[in-house]
Amino acid sequence: MSAGTRNKKKRSLPLEMEQEFFAQYKGIIVSILRKRGIFSFRSDYDDYFQNGSIKLVEAYEQFPLSFEEEAEWYQFVGYAYRKIDWYIVDCLRKDWKKSVQEQALPEFFEETEPTSEKSMEERILEEEWLQGLLALLTPRERNYVVDTVIEQLSASEIAKKHHVSRKTVYVWRKQVAKKLAHLQTCANQH
Repeated sequence: MSAGTRNKKKRSLPLEMEQEFFAQYKGIIVSILRKRGIFSFRSDYDDYFQNGSIKLVEAYEQFPLSFEEEAEWYQFVGYAYRKIDWYIVDCLRKDWKKSVQEQALPEFFEETEPTSEKSMEERILEEEWLQGLLALLTPRERNYVVDTVIEQLSASEIAKKHHVSRKTVYVWRKQVAKKLAHLQTCANQH
């Protein structure tokens, strides 16, 4: 049999060891989350912590050494740290990609049924105008528009959500207003 096809006996975390195990090793998860900028005040902190806990147990179950000597437990910490960190980074990448895709075309730009009040030509022009506005905005400014228009958040709520100052949110608003005025000026000239 080749090394890749050998049957490995899978280790499992005994129920009576769970509390002690998590008490001893949850610091690994907390350390990784801090390193990656995921703090307890974030709404998704518990999700990341839970994912890290699952990976910690997987690391225990898949660790290739026997835990018979104390040195092997120290090696486990490094092994678990890498396994959890890689997984958290992967989750952050996936979440970032998802948020970018969602911001590309916010829901309020898409209407499923045409209103009888607007002609098809008006709707096409309106959509082109909105697409033009989106193209002019930075990702942060798009966040501001979505948070203001769709979620109807205040400047303080937006600042808290994006971990910035209210002054920064006001700068975003000013930049969006300036770009909107420019777009309206161009539209009025045509």
